[in-house]
Amino acid sequence: MLSNPLSAGLFLWDFSDEAVVRTDKDGILDSDKASGADGILGPYREKEGSFYTIKEIWSPIFVEKKYLTPAWNGKLTIENRYDFTNTNECSFSYRLKKFNSLDGATEELEGKINAPDIEAGGKGEIELSLPSNYKDFDVLYFTATGPDDQELFTWSYELNSPAFFTHRVLNGQSAGNQEVVKSEEDSLYVLSAAGVTVKISKTTGLLREVKNAAGVIPLSDGPVFITDQQIKCKDVSLLAENGTYRIDVVYAYPNGWDAYRFSWIMQQNGVLQLDYDYRPWDKIEMSGITFKFPEKEIEGAQLFANGPYRVYNNRLKGGTLNIWDKEYNDAITGEVWEYPEFKGYYSLFYGMKLNSPTPFEVYCASGDVFLHLFTPTIQQQYDPERNFTHPPYPSGNISFLDAIPPVGTKFQGPENFGPQSQLHRFKGFSETPNMKNSLFFKFNE
Repeated sequence: MLSNPLSAGLFLWDFSDEAVVRTDKDGILDSDKASGADGILGPYREKEGSFYTIKEIWSPIFVEKKYLTPAWNGKLTIENRYDFTNTNECSFSYRLKKFNSLDGATEELEGKINAPDIEAGGKGEIELSLPSNYKDFDVLYFTATGPDDQELFTWSYELNSPAFFTHRVLNGQSAGNQEVVKSEEDSLYVLSAAGVTVKISKTTGLLREVKNAAGVIPLSDGPVFITDQQIKCKDVSLLAENGTYRIDVVYAYPNGWDAYRFSWIMQQNGVLQLDYDYRPWDKIEMSGITFKFPEKEIEGAQLFANGPYRVYNNRLKGGTLNIWDKEYNDAITGEVWEYPEFKGYYSLFYGMKLNSPTPFEVYCASGDVFLHLFTPTIQQQYDPERNFTHPPYPSGNISFLDAIPPVGTKFQGPENFGPQSQLHRFKGFSETPNMKNSLFFKFNE
């Protein structure tokens, strides 16, 4: 619309969810299924994820998406989308954060940035003048503030990869190298180290049980490959390697072609490493792996990801990369307005500590991975056949994905809303490499 002279305008419908207190239905807030307008705020002005998405997209100071590589010159390109205001009437600042654990222990630096002289409607560069050691931090936050001293938006940029963070934190929390003990129980391989014992199926390669000094951690039945194709386990093999053990697993399609490979490695410090790779099919809703974990007595999570709101493939903007201390809830779109939501999809996943009767941590060493953290409850007042605001989710409870589905509106499915709302494309017979990821599960205290 900014570049096309034929565009006349756009309006948002609506400001807030229109819901009526139903005294005849135990005081529920009734948004009348698809009849009531769905806004960017809840009925009591609760800010939901789309509020921040719109705040970023329509910010009068627009900042390009940029990956900060080692060759970055310390400048960002910005557009002045004000109609009359020069950027020198605004103010800008930065903040650097280094996370030393998932509990939120941080090192921080902040500073002011000289405002550039860019006329309304213009485009130019802003120089951040960061300290020389900025690459030692994990995240850069860039904030633009308007002439009225109101924050326009804060953009976050990854300074280091998830792998860099993962290895730094896990090495700093090491339980010490101990002997890895291998045994067998009927149809299971059993690996133990540093107070952690895991049992893995000899026939499927899937995780069957995890135990530590506190008891059983009920993460199981994974990593299951998310696919609608028929696959079966082709091989499970146990190998001794550098003082530890590796279990290699291969799944294949009926025609014999490999579909999915993964390896379990029990490290001497008790951390269980999972390496996996697969080749997605073309035109898919989602792709990745999933585990089962009972949704019982969950208190919350410390989540290092883009947040604090859940995302969909066609609503990725508006979030901030940070460690979020999230309390458990079961927000239901249009029916239960508890924000930020706990369940759903999260982008830019680095790591998580799940707070439950048997807590554990998981870290990601791959970029651009989505976390699926339990599945939101579907609305009770909607016809399931016409419910476009509840997208598909994996069959498991905790999943790690390279592609997630889009979301629709009360009135239409997502396929009607542009490129980000279409099925994911993957050229299966090209030279495109497989999807390859690594996860690290920390089960010991």
